[in-house]
Amino acid sequence: MSVIDITPGGVCTLFSFPLYQSRGEHSICENELKIIYDEKNNTEINYDGNLMGNNKYLLDKLPLLKSFIQREIDYYFYNVMEFGDTQTIYITNSWANYNKPGTKNHSHKHPNSIVSGVYYVAGSDPAPIEFDSDYNKYLLNLNVKRANLYNSNKVWFKPKVNTLFLFPSTLTHEVAKNTSNSERISIAFNTFTKGPSGTDDLHTRIHL
Repeated sequence: MSVIDITPGGVCTLFSFPLYQSRGEHSICENELKIIYDEKNNTEINYDGNLMGNNKYLLDKLPLLKSFIQREIDYYFYNVMEFGDTQTIYITNSWANYNKPGTKNHSHKHPNSIVSGVYYVAGSDPAPIEFDSDYNKYLLNLNVKRANLYNSNKVWFKPKVNTLFLFPSTLTHEVAKNTSNSERISIAFNTFTKGPSGTDDLHTRIHL
């Protein structure tokens, strides 16, 4: 249990889902970029027409990019979320997504994962990523004077090439239709933890 003070007239964002954008950019070297583009020949059509790579451990073939992503995951997990270092978080699976103009990605979550993320490889005007609330905070569908994080059930973020988003894997998200004339390419991934988690007094302790 946590005790948090609120200043008079202040706001506490209770039980929020922290969306994180990488601290900087990472440019992919030519060798790794070629691997990503070659992977387009090894895809299947996903919902809503986008292509999804069949190699589910793609980042293992991209060590420089994987190292950048892992550093950002560690920063998010230990410094932003402030989880304990008894647990080690690591990338489990990863795959490429190719969104041709006119295609999108369906609404979904990432099961069997703690933190998920997406790195943006290419696209002159990448389609926004949309995060959805699974429930309406209020009983009524109230009219909004100005949208903000307290009254919105859907929020869009426009990605930038060579940057990364991280978020809890239970957060529902989708990709809006690509309305540009260029292909949107991204790499998505999941994570899990190893080491002891939980406590003995609450009977939740496990060692993964």
